[in-house]
Amino acid sequence: MAWHPGVKAVCASAAGEAPARRDATYDIMKCVGIVLMLFGHRVYDYWWLTKFIFSFHMPLFFIVAGYFYRPRPLREAVAKDARRLLLPYVVTCAAVVALDWAFCAFDGRPLTLYYVLASLYGSGSTGHRSLYMSGFNTIGAVWFLLALFWCKTIYNALYLRLGLARAIAGSLCLCAVAFPVERLVNLPLAILPGLVAMVFFAIGNVAARTDASRRMPAWLLAALVVAWGVEFVRARIDMASVTYGFFPLDVAGACGATWVVWLVSSKVGRSGGAAARIMAWVGMNSMAILCFHLIDLDTDILGHLGIRSPALKFLAEVPLWLLAVWGACRIPFVRKVYGVRPLPAKAG
Repeated sequence: MAWHPGVKAVCASAAGEAPARRDATYDIMKCVGIVLMLFGHRVYDYWWLTKFIFSFHMPLFFIVAGYFYRPRPLREAVAKDARRLLLPYVVTCAAVVALDWAFCAFDGRPLTLYYVLASLYGSGSTGHRSLYMSGFNTIGAVWFLLALFWCKTIYNALYLRLGLARAIAGSLCLCAVAFPVERLVNLPLAILPGLVAMVFFAIGNVAARTDASRRMPAWLLAALVVAWGVEFVRARIDMASVTYGFFPLDVAGACGATWVVWLVSSKVGRSGGAAARIMAWVGMNSMAILCFHLIDLDTDILGHLGIRSPALKFLAEVPLWLLAVWGACRIPFVRKVYGVRPLPAKAG
């Protein structure tokens, strides 16, 4: 495939750069996002809390992913992302099926193929409004891994072929197509959420290229934060089911919220204290935490341990999944599949 001339220059420049020191800000942002996700999945009965969390927590992850996007040859990028995103999806789904069957046997219930079919279809939500396949078995939160794979792969293909400006235009076009298609059919493997997420991914990519977090005019940042407030009042984003209120406002609001999280995270990161180290570590391992959390959501491990209250489940699972991540560092297979990283050494 022929590359766009501007892309060649970007790749050549990136190839000659020395590896930069990891900025804890973005890991801390992911920590905020993943903790809000854990909390949001336990407080569905409190609509105002879920509206607040869902207004930005998933867009944040796609924006951060776009911020770190670097163009790669398509075959290389697909192989890398399959290893980093699809393999964890497969392993997590296998764990869900195995545990579900184990609990069925323990509880005296008949074995079902619900999660086998859900894993193969990859739908993340029961909230789809599609005419067809809206009520098909749902696997849950790991839809994100599939959507991010499609998002990165398609955006990278557009970028390599067309350059930045046309890749952004292509992302907007595919997003526009995704909405009417979703009304007709809930396509498998989170393809439609991935197409819509390309808009957030492109915003992150543009932010990185323009250093937008530091150079954006104060009035525009203020407008984005105001948009976030309006978005919170009037609508709720559910990226998994491609549900939005007024999409331009939802995007602007999510960007405003992400900027606020960046601002707070950068201050925490500069402090360099124990809290910053732990939050950065949680953010580095947010994918593993997502997958461990999904296994519990689908199989109710905590419920089988006697923890029934949603609030108690949240309080129990935060230390439990952190302990699981710590233990996963010592299990080569799990460490490799989920890219688990140890706690960063104390600076100085």
